[in-house]
Amino acid sequence: SNNKDGEVEFKDTSIKELPLERVGNAHHSTEKTLFGRSTIHFPVGTRIDLEPSEELRIGTGEFTIDAWVYVTNTRTGTNPPSHSNRAIVGTFSGNGGRGAGHACFLFLQNKTNQLCFWDGVQQRTGNLVVEQNKWTHVAVSRRSGVLRLFVDGQHAFSANHSVNMMGHAGWSVGGARTINPSAY
Repeated sequence: SNNKDGEVEFKDTSIKELPLERVGNAHHSTEKTLFGRSTIHFPVGTRIDLEPSEELRIGTGEFTIDAWVYVTNTRTGTNPPSHSNRAIVGTFSGNGGRGAGHACFLFLQNKTNQLCFWDGVQQRTGNLVVEQNKWTHVAVSRRSGVLRLFVDGQHAFSANHSVNMMGHAGWSVGGARTINPSAY
């Protein structure tokens, strides 16, 4: 971002211009920049929510979700993904994310910082670690029925995947409505 340190206004600059809601103390920070003069910092328990939209439902199609993350610690808890504090982005449906396709979370595994994806039924864990105190590019992609995880462009996981990702309760960035973040 190009905002000043400590600013708390956020805007969707895509063609959709979806309304955003800041939850907790998510803010622009000049402490650890990558592109522009600031980044968005997500202290534990904060996130930015996008309004629910049918246009953002993944369904059975191809998709890619990617982000640059700067992780400052490794969580030591053993909680499942729905109680972790390592979320990068996520959405779920009205049943709290339980059941095939009712959730979609890209997150870091507690204790290891391995990149993971949750589809409401199964956790998919990559074999590469997101290092602390360094900017890292992470991505999940589904193409031709194959789900793949990437860390800094390196392939970390792949498996056949045809789950109908029907979650549409709005997307959360830097965390999720059931997960708390702790990274930039």
